Amino acid sequence: MQVRRIHIPPMTLIFGLLLAALTAPVAAQKGGKPTSKPATGLFRCPGTDCPTADPTALPPILTDAIQGDQFASPFLAADGASIDTVGEFSLRLLPNERSLFLDFSNGSPLCGAACRRSFANIAIDYGNVAFFHTNVIDPATGGEAGNGLLSIPVGATWRSRLKLAFDTVGPNGERIQWAVRFNPRDYYPSDHISIFRSSLTTWEIFATDAERAMLVSVCCRQRGYTNEGLYAMPFRLHVSTP
Repeated sequence: MQVRRIHIPPMTLIFGLLLAALTAPVAAQKGGKPTSKPATGLFRCPGTDCPTADPTALPPILTDAIQGDQFASPFLAADGASIDTVGEFSLRLLPNERSLFLDFSNGSPLCGAACRRSFANIAIDYGNVAFFHTNVIDPATGGEAGNGLLSIPVGATWRSRLKLAFDTVGPNGERIQWAVRFNPRDYYPSDHISIFRSSLTTWEIFATDAERAMLVSVCCRQRGYTNEGLYAMPFRLHVSTP
């Protein structure tokens, strides 16, 4: 059997090899999936022991209402902290004894049968499916920033939405889903929080005592959410990446 040889001109072969080399990375990028990055997050106040900055001030400066836990140490990647695939800070608590403490004493009072909140404050952990997540706003467009925290220039402060979600079990064993929402677009009249980028790898995420969050609940196959009131929930969280 005679093998037929095909002659390829040298210039054609060289062009083909160059084209393959140039298009291979593009194809790899198109097929690749965005990945999250490990992060650390340290809350300004630990546990239930967070003194006011000036107890004699009138009106008094509020104690932070979103606090870390008694370990008073950063939340690490091993605790569920990351810069996620869209560049937002995410803290999804894992089953390793870490928790967050939330204080609802500065805002709407308990509203009886109309609302589900039966607590003035609460510690949430993995068992509550606790989840803290930013949603940075691009000041040029008013819409979501394309790359989350990574879109903020060093030295700039941008506004952000914030969702802090957790579950509890009601008196009849029903699962109640809660969310603290700083999000004036969807949960008016709540406010945004602020995020200051202090370096290429560090951010300060914070709300002041002048800003309000809305607490909402969902339960029992209802349509939509129940508004549980507005609350002053100041906090400060230092975030960093390697």
